[in-house]
Amino acid sequence: MLRVLLTQPLSRITPTVRRGAGLQIYSSYRFYTNSHPTPLPTKPPHQKLPPSSTGMPLSSNDRDTRNLSGSEKRQVHENRMNRPPYCLADPSKRFNTIYTGACFCERVKFRISREKPLDAKYCHCEGCQVLHGAPFQWAAIFEKSDVHFYEGRDQLIYWNTGEKSTEYILPCKVYCNHCRAPIMDEGRNMLLLFPTLIQFKDVKSKLNFKPSCHIFYSRRAIDVPDGIPKWAEHKDESEQIPENFPPQNEPAREMK
Repeated sequence: MLRVLLTQPLSRITPTVRRGAGLQIYSSYRFYTNSHPTPLPTKPPHQKLPPSSTGMPLSSNDRDTRNLSGSEKRQVHENRMNRPPYCLADPSKRFNTIYTGACFCERVKFRISREKPLDAKYCHCEGCQVLHGAPFQWAAIFEKSDVHFYEGRDQLIYWNTGEKSTEYILPCKVYCNHCRAPIMDEGRNMLLLFPTLIQFKDVKSKLNFKPSCHIFYSRRAIDVPDGIPKWAEHKDESEQIPENFPPQNEPAREMK
């Protein structure tokens, strides 16, 4: 499902999707420099993570865990609370809270330290439509250290669509166990938070999360004439669809 890769500096984010997985909208994020990608670190270099209580390297939570043994998967699950976004990257430093948010029942609460997400998009893929019960998904991309779950961490449940498993297998979707509200898509180094959960103080703050484009618009359930660029599939990797473009004349897409 969601495979997230990180390079620095960040200049462009492009999603890649595979049909059939819950986070298929953002099956992988490739972070580019202006012209050439830089080597991918196992975790953001500025983070100072606390030591693991189980002795397993914390960076193991940043890799695809599907092929690990059962005992290794349990260790990754146990270690998740020892790293962002479930704990502070550096507990000795003050977390600069700019936004707060919560699930529908407010048992799970989080805060955000970045004023603007790295990017935001509307996704119209079938996976988002089914898992959100909506025509499309609105997601904002953050580094894990930008977000801190300060209440209700024990109320979180997980879903890995590739494995069809509720185990904590990265990448995965994260929900509240009580109200079942979808909260975020957690990847290896980044996460996709759903802005509808954020308690914005005013319209200006909400505009910081305005999406840069629509992706998988060729699979849309409804037309959205909002003036934002609309890509048939992946951003910068498919044709753009003009608003009100006749459906029968849209670029053919491969169904997988």
